[in-house]
Amino acid sequence: MSGMFAAVPPDVWLALAITIFMAGGAAWAWHLYRLGEASRHWPRTEGTVVDIWFDVREKSDGDGGTYVSTNAYLVYDYELNGRRYRSRRFTYRPSRGLGEREAYALLSGITRGQRVEVHYDPRRPQRAVVLTGTDAGNLRWIALWAVAASTVLVYAVLRLV
Repeated sequence: MSGMFAAVPPDVWLALAITIFMAGGAAWAWHLYRLGEASRHWPRTEGTVVDIWFDVREKSDGDGGTYVSTNAYLVYDYELNGRRYRSRRFTYRPSRGLGEREAYALLSGITRGQRVEVHYDPRRPQRAVVLTGTDAGNLRWIALWAVAASTVLVYAVLRLV
């Protein structure tokens, strides 16, 4: 590299690359938040639960202890205008890495074979959810990515001055 960019230390380039990645994470979290909010107003149809399960894992907390991380999964079918759809996305709220109680509460009362109300995006009918809206978890992810990106960016700027 030549010119003014040659004087930029490699760690600053790395910090800028990490900042771009983290800003992308914040943008993706914002996108999911917006879809979750929009899903509250989507039209409805009826669907059928094909499968429901929880992945419960014990993880290390880094201090010699452990905690339980639970992922909630739901697969359902629905039909619109003679076309069948199968979806694994049941919500835009966080559904992975939850506490066990929180994950089970998210899908409480839902069983395999049950008829459920499906909310679908009229512009993209293959995009649908069973649980509409967002929760504080969505905002936490946006904040986490944005703060992380900002922190790394501040580091890069301070290295240049």
